[in-house]
Amino acid sequence: MTNTTKQGDEREREFLAMVSLSQKGDNLATVRDPDRHLDSEGGQLKVYGKKFDFAWEPEDVLVELDGGQWVKGGGRHNSDADRWKTLDAQAAGWTVLHISYTMFSRDPIRVLARLYEVLWMAVQR
Repeated sequence: MTNTTKQGDEREREFLAMVSLSQKGDNLATVRDPDRHLDSEGGQLKVYGKKFDFAWEPEDVLVELDGGQWVKGGGRHNSDADRWKTLDAQAAGWTVLHISYTMFSRDPIRVLARLYEVLWMAVQR
């Protein structure tokens, strides 16, 4: 069951907890902690002045948690401004993953596996 009342900060902390759990679980892809995020000393990473939720800097990988799936029209994550934010980061050489709260709450193993694969491929470049 998805909780539609969770605020962005709560969702980000849940995502961090899921990443930490992956480091302890035998059945999850191990994903190291992000270098930058809401609770880290450096805070969220800005690319072209726009904040991203999580950054793995050596690998040039960004994760953006998309909210608004319950808002009519999809909220701000369904806007051209958010699409430009992604395109700008990609033009600067970053890989950007968009993950919804529903995705990581319903299928955390799949989300972690894809994130692990993207990070692994980035290291191989």
